[in-house]
Amino acid sequence: MVGMGFCSLWLLSICLSSVVCEVQDARDKCFSDMLVDAGDILYVGRDYVHTGVILAHVAGKSAKEADVEVVFEKQDGKTVVLKTFTTMLESILEYSVGTPIHFIIITDQDSLRIIMDCMKNVIGKYISESVILNHGWNSQIRKTLPVRLRVEFVDLKSFTHGHREIIDALKSDFGHHFPEGTKFVKQDGSDQVIVPTQKYTLDLFYIAPFYHRRFPRELEKILVIDADLEFKIDLIEVYSEFNRMDERAVIGVGFDLSPHYHRLLRSYREEVDRNSDAGEPGNQGFNTGIVLYDLAKMRASGEFELEISAEKVHQLSTSFNFTGSVGDQDWMTLLGFSRPWLFHVLPCHFNVQTSIIYRTYFSELYSEEEFQRWHYCSQTKILHRNG
Repeated sequence: MVGMGFCSLWLLSICLSSVVCEVQDARDKCFSDMLVDAGDILYVGRDYVHTGVILAHVAGKSAKEADVEVVFEKQDGKTVVLKTFTTMLESILEYSVGTPIHFIIITDQDSLRIIMDCMKNVIGKYISESVILNHGWNSQIRKTLPVRLRVEFVDLKSFTHGHREIIDALKSDFGHHFPEGTKFVKQDGSDQVIVPTQKYTLDLFYIAPFYHRRFPRELEKILVIDADLEFKIDLIEVYSEFNRMDERAVIGVGFDLSPHYHRLLRSYREEVDRNSDAGEPGNQGFNTGIVLYDLAKMRASGEFELEISAEKVHQLSTSFNFTGSVGDQDWMTLLGFSRPWLFHVLPCHFNVQTSIIYRTYFSELYSEEEFQRWHYCSQTKILHRNG
């Protein structure tokens, strides 16, 4: 009996070892482990949900651009953005079962191996759990998992190269930042303190206007998402919004669910255009946590292309009497006010933001009831943990 028990354990260990090897093999087939130029990505066909994520500086080293040093917050030895990305990836794998996904990770050389190891761990865990739930490594899992997921790493510099003048113009108008060490204390006895971020001095927040120029022409559409999302739906559901975009719309993006732009555009509405509803509920500016870029239509739109110059960037910000601080989201928002037909507004449930700074720090400007005019959404399909 002892011998039979030993034999059974031995056979079980052999089977488990075989499963582990096949899991690792399936997982590794998903990845292209080189950092390539945006124009050199391999998977460009319509048979994938092309999903971009900007994920740079995850090694945790401080970064310095425009003479401002940015220090990246860490938790448990990992950068916060890597931890949130892990949670997001787990949710995508859970809800996008069977959906062919092509991840395009826009990053830097120092971050590549860290991100790849993170993704391999998450994907390996997912495959292993699928094996357990399906009572073994069956032919269905073996055939579908390696095929439906592809990951490529694109050099962030692909987008900044040749665009320095425009990026610097965007930073000048939409990258306002306070001196290092600045703190704002709310004067109501609550001890609430805000430390302004310096991260929007980095190039990675100013590359969206160039996607259609740098990705290969064969890549017609891409969904670009922040790393701090949590999906409760299949990716294909939001990707299907491409089919609902009007003929002239080149970008699909949801509203910012706060009075952020209402506050920043107050002087414009009072001093320049008293009839404007820019920033009001229903025309409240965008949040770029999740964006659909119809690259083919962007390339074909002369109207959109004309807006991508240093001169046009400055004209746009000046026309709205606007000083921004959150990168190309500000540019996209003002362009949306100026040329709304270029944008398809996504339903709010595709980008339900958790930031409540206007409910707390700016509560003297907006009551809870007023705040909800911008913030309320009846359903959550994608949660955006932006605060």
